[in-house]
Amino acid sequence: MKITEGKLIGTGLNIAIIASRFNELITSRLIEGAKDTLMRHDVSGSSIDILGSRCMGIALNRKRSCTDRQV
Repeated sequence: MKITEGKLIGTGLNIAIIASRFNELITSRLIEGAKDTLMRHDVSGSSIDILGSRCMGIALNRKRSCTDRQV
């Protein structure tokens, strides 16, 4: 069996995480896990934005002006 390994490099990426405020106990832990994973792959904390679900349309259009929370 052939095994291929590598390192994901996220240097220079800008990431938006979209999460609703519904059931914040669960979503806050999911957000923290996502941020931790991204930072382990060299994405800087200042390049990660947390957007509310009402901003999904704006985020999909790559406009980042409507933020609920920022890292």
